[in-house]
Parts: sequence; C-alpha cells; structure tokens
Amino acid sequence: MFTRFSHSSRFHKILLIQFGTIRDVIRTLPIINILRFHHPHAKIAWLAAPEMIDFLNSYDIADWLMLAKPGWYKKIAEIQALRKRLHSFEPDLCLDLQGDVTSGLALKLSGCRKRVSINGTRGGFFGKVKNTQPSEYQLEQHRQLLDRLNVTGVSINHALPEIPGESRSIGGIVRELDLEITPFAMLGIGVQSNSTFWEIDRYIQVAEHLGHTLNLPTVVTWQGERERRIAEKVVAESGEMVMLAPVLSAIQFAALARRTLIYVGGDNDFLHIAAAVGPPCIAVFCGDYSRRDTPYCSNFQMIRARTGETRRNRSGVDAGNDPIRIDNYTYDVIQVCNACDDILQPRRAENRVQRPEHRVEVEC
Repeated sequence: MFTRFSHSSRFHKILLIQFGTIRDVIRTLPIINILRFHHPHAKIAWLAAPEMIDFLNSYDIADWLMLAKPGWYKKIAEIQALRKRLHSFEPDLCLDLQGDVTSGLALKLSGCRKRVSINGTRGGFFGKVKNTQPSEYQLEQHRQLLDRLNVTGVSINHALPEIPGESRSIGGIVRELDLEITPFAMLGIGVQSNSTFWEIDRYIQVAEHLGHTLNLPTVVTWQGERERRIAEKVVAESGEMVMLAPVLSAIQFAALARRTLIYVGGDNDFLHIAAAVGPPCIAVFCGDYSRRDTPYCSNFQMIRARTGETRRNRSGVDAGNDPIRIDNYTYDVIQVCNACDDILQPRRAENRVQRPEHRVEVEC
C-alpha cells in the first residue's frame, strides 16, 4: 500500500510535469482545477514543451510556466540547467502526469520528496499510480492519483471553458466565411500518421452529404501543411457549400467550434478541442488505436473504419480485402453520414443510406 497524505496535508508549491500536446493538456485541466480547490493558497508550476506556451498562457492555467527545450534530456548542460530551475521553485509536491522516461527524469530532478507518477516511473515517497487497462485508461489513472492525494468524491470534468476575448478572435474569420448568423458544420482533416489516414474521397462524400443532402454550409479545418493540402482538395471537389478554413490557432478553433452544430473528423488536436467545448462530435479512427487516446465526453461518438478498407490506398497495391461498397459508398462513410442524420435530423429518416447485413465493428 502506498502511503496517503492526510486530510490536513497542505501544499504551498506544486510542480506539475506534462510535456504533451493540447489533448494531454485538456485531460490535465481537471486535475489542476481540483488541486486549486483543495489547495487554494498553493502556487502551481507547469513544466511543459515550448510549443504549448501560447495555449497554456491563454487559459491562465498555471502560476508559472517552465519550458524544457526539445531534447533537453540528451545534453548534460540542459539537464543541469533544468535541475537548477526546478530546485529554485522548491516544490513540496511534484506530479508527473505524463508517465514516460523523460517526465520521470524531470520528476527526479525536481528534488521533491513527495512525488507521484501517473504511470511507469518510480515516484519516490509517494509511489506510482497502478497501471490499468480498461477503456477509460487515463481517466482511471487520474482518479487513482487523486485518491493518493486523499481527494475523493470529485467529478472530473474535461470541458474547456470559454476565455475572455475568445469569440472576438474569430470575428473577422466568421465574417469572411459569411457565418455570422448561419448554422454550419465543421469537417476536420485528421492525419496524424498513415495508420490513421482516412481517404480523401471519403471526406469528400461526407462534405457533400453535409452540404447538399443536409443543406448545411461546411467549414473544413486542418492543422499543418499535409492536412492543408488534403483540405484544399476536399473543398475543390465538394461544391460551393464547402469552405476552407484559414489557418487557426487553438483558441480560434475553440471559438469556432462553440458555434458549430456538429464536428466530424479524424484524429488530431482539433478533435479533442471540439469535444471539450461542446458540439456533438463524430470521429473516424482507422487501423489500430487505443481508447486512452479518445476524448472523455458524453457528446463524442467514435466510428472505426476497418483496417482492410483503408489499406489499399495507403499501400498503393491491392491488399486483397476490398471495402464493402453500396452505391459507391464505403460502409464507414455510411456510418458517418447516418450518425450526422441522427444528430441533425432526428425526426427525418429519408436521408439515411440503407445499411447492409454485413457485421462491421462500430464503437461509440
């Protein structure tokens, strides 16, 4: 049994280690809020990656931000410099919410005796959170972490709050797209890797369904150069109801997502932001994925494309497993379009594509 702190334990300086991306920050926010409630006088420092500084500053998450240079753990001078900065903060509680080798090293460099790691690294005085394998992997780890801190009976809410000036940040974008008073949908291009790649023609079919069948203007969003090129092709081949979004910061995307009726897309940071700000979300995951990588929210529906349906286009050769097609639609596109109909037109069934009798994996 790991020792727990008593109810009377009070911390004055808390160091939180999380080098992850926006999705990891969103999952960490509830822990920050709970710690602030139970330790209102504590100062919280966040050790983060440099690319997260704008997002963290915008939401005023921590009292101090400490940035670790890329590859800091490979250079003795950088390790010593980080150790000096962490010691100068003098934390009396250190939490590793990333749980890998890099964050474990930072945990030890903190010099704090009272420390806990969410997964996989030795946490010194306080130990590590037990590994778990259920569908809500990370959420269960967070509950265990709070239990070690003797914080029980709290609700972990991953909603991303609206910040001052958020809506103003997209005023010009909304006017340019002519969406000031018009309901609209959002289609997000998500291409983290080839294993999560959904073919362009399928994005086009969904965009056409939203725009022409449901008569709903659709904004196609993207992150990075690769996704931008795909988004441009989708817009070019989907008709006048489909528009290309300009480059958006995370804050601007959050503001735009709060206005949309529905968000449909592949796996990237924008998907997790959309799920955290409120609109119904439909996500397509291709190939292998883990439930630990999906958002925790009640408005999120996940559709899994069978690996055999995407392997052909990724490899450029016949994979020997043709996708199930009905009237030129693959089954995963049918699932996405019908999910859109269920959300946007619950009383109308005429737009639904008839489903075949084949058994296909669907996870919602």
